[in-house]
Amino acid sequence: MNKNETQKELQERFMQAKREQSNRFEKFKAAQDHLLANKIMENIHNTPLGKLLGIIATLPEIRAEKVEHGRQLLRRKESDLDEQLDEAMDRVLEELLHE
Repeated sequence: MNKNETQKELQERFMQAKREQSNRFEKFKAAQDHLLANKIMENIHNTPLGKLLGIIATLPEIRAEKVEHGRQLLRRKESDLDEQLDEAMDRVLEELLHE
């Protein structure tokens, strides 16, 4: 074996060790992230945001009668539509915040 071959072999072993170390670190990091995500999910319902998301999840997706009523209002171009929408949003937010 000449000097160049030995040096190449040492470089290759060094690079292989570096790749293995990087892989071990990535696996450790992934496990750590998984544990943290589980901890967050266990406690999410105790946070204000978690409570809000829980309330939102229980709401019906679409209330067809409200959508149709809104369409009728838009077709009539009633001037107080903006005011009605603001009031409706205020009521929804109040209800969500008080639960």
